[in-house]
Amino acid sequence: MAVTVTDVDGHGLLAADVIGQLRGALTAASLVAEGPARALEVRGLYARTIDGVENITVSTAFIDQGRGTITYGSAGPPACVLADGWNRRVLGPGPR
Repeated sequence: MAVTVTDVDGHGLLAADVIGQLRGALTAASLVAEGPARALEVRGLYARTIDGVENITVSTAFIDQGRGTITYGSAGPPACVLADGWNRRVLGPGPR
């Protein structure tokens, strides 16, 4: 399973169109990539072909319930995971 959070500068129809295209590209890349970092690299290559893409952030996590693991990738600020009664854990660089 993959979980993704993304944002793009702007608002209105153009921003919604860009987010839709990037979401589709990341979904496709996630199906074949070996991990979230590679999926984000592929999505980044695609983003360079879209007019109106200037500032985007995205975090994605691959969750393997069978193994009990989460593999995480981010293009932007680090994300945090809330678990066990709202205890915070920052993933990636940044305050812990």
